[in-house]
Amino acid sequence: MALATTEWPRLGAASAWQGDLAPLLDEAARGSFDPLAARLAQTRGHWDERAFLLECVVHGRLPEPALGAWYAPRAGQAGAELLFGAANLAWARSSAAADRQAKLIAAEQSFLRAFPLDPADPTPGIFLLRASVPLRRPQDALGRVFAQSNQRDPANLPLHLAYLDSLLGEGGDASAALGWASEVSAQCPPGLELHMLVVQALVRTWEAAYFTDPVARTGANIERAEHVLTPAARTEVVAVCERSLQHPSFVSQRSSLYLRNLAAFWYFLVADRERLAAELQRIGPSYTPDPWAARGAGDARRGYSRAIDVARGRGLSGLLLLVGGPKNALRIAGGIAAAVLVFSLGSWIIERPAKIGQACKFDGDCSSGMCLGPIGKSYCSHECTTDSQCSNSTGAGSYSCAQSKETLHPTGQKPVDAIVHACVPQL
Repeated sequence: MALATTEWPRLGAASAWQGDLAPLLDEAARGSFDPLAARLAQTRGHWDERAFLLECVVHGRLPEPALGAWYAPRAGQAGAELLFGAANLAWARSSAAADRQAKLIAAEQSFLRAFPLDPADPTPGIFLLRASVPLRRPQDALGRVFAQSNQRDPANLPLHLAYLDSLLGEGGDASAALGWASEVSAQCPPGLELHMLVVQALVRTWEAAYFTDPVARTGANIERAEHVLTPAARTEVVAVCERSLQHPSFVSQRSSLYLRNLAAFWYFLVADRERLAAELQRIGPSYTPDPWAARGAGDARRGYSRAIDVARGRGLSGLLLLVGGPKNALRIAGGIAAAVLVFSLGSWIIERPAKIGQACKFDGDCSSGMCLGPIGKSYCSHECTTDSQCSNSTGAGSYSCAQSKETLHPTGQKPVDAIVHACVPQL
């Protein structure tokens, strides 16, 4: 599929996916919480809208002391508990390990208090699962939360997504989780969002394989991830999308935006340029943090930009990185000549900055690369698959290609910790 240049998404603010909620979230970020709380109250009975609003809070930056002061006299009220719990999930995402546990427990307690306050609302259960999974609560307890919440709204997509993530948590069984997702899909009539659980299971399994062993210095994790992208899985995803997003009876709602991004991400992984281009056209600039941050080293904008490049035919270098090298890319692409792949690999090296190791403050200081490392000691780097791609360093010392947990410095954002496969100083 070839789209006109003017039809490709033009990336604007990272909050574009929040739609009409963005102004309310901006107000809340400045310490004015009542408008956001009022909108939350208006979503009663529209549970998809309510879950979406809280998801925006989870990915936001509400000021901790001010929200704590606002919450204190309202503790025990359903809306206040939901907002405070979601904010604690947000704070946990950006907290140091020592403080993260306390934030997750605070979020869990808020959702537990909210759960009995409105017997019709499945939302506390959704975010209770989100808080409890990283706390490693027993799976049977998580199952009870899901069962009780599911009675309140049996077709609630965010609830099913949260429970699926619990099945895929630490020590989870990817095959069993995919089997559960397939079973739910099989029981649903055409046109429902729940069919897309199958795609979520596959993408989460890929992520778990790709980001395994953060200190590995080999491409073994890339090989494991590639095994998720089987021909059978690709065929199943196409069929699932036809039963859900593309079905004539499908009714779009807030959570549909995430599903569009999820489908596009999958087509990006398997280099299905035609279907990827179609989904990108539907999404426009409204890319969601999940799942794109996984392919942008913690920066969703970067991950989404790579998908646009691949769809436009400018992303063969990204494809090589994605699937673990020219050999695998050749097998996937099939009809692409080996000479073209070699040329693309050369272009990939050339277009990366030739200043690995140069001091930086933000990604913008590093051309097309990334700025990573501790504050005050951060340096320019770029993603890689072999040590040879790290030999053009002009910084002090030697650099090698490794997968590790690093602090990233996205331009215009707070530093974030993420697992990356990049050129790092040799130990």
